[in-house]
Amino acid sequence: EDIDGETTGVMGIPEFGTSFVRRMLRSTNVKSFGDLISISGLSHGTDVWTGNAEIIVNKLNKNLSDVISCRDNIMIDLMNKNIEPLTSFKIMESVRKGKGLTDEWKELLKKHGVED
Repeated sequence: EDIDGETTGVMGIPEFGTSFVRRMLRSTNVKSFGDLISISGLSHGTDVWTGNAEIIVNKLNKNLSDVISCRDNIMIDLMNKNIEPLTSFKIMESVRKGKGLTDEWKELLKKHGVED
């Protein structure tokens, strides 16, 4: 039975019971446990969801799996594009710290078909 009309079923799960996260759950149509992990990552930090991932999912019609929801996604995605692990790690850390990308890294990412 719904609690006060709540349809997400997460009222008792820590970190998922806030109105912000429940709105995220309703707008993303979560389909898997992996999606829940993504929601958890996207719900932390200033404007990680709002104005960023929210646009990718809701306006560009992408899935949660298409969104970088935690820093590890950066490194794993880059390694899956055949970028060496150490370089992938350095790029991930630079992005995480807000330092951006060097021109050399930008060329490397283009060469490996990484989307903007």
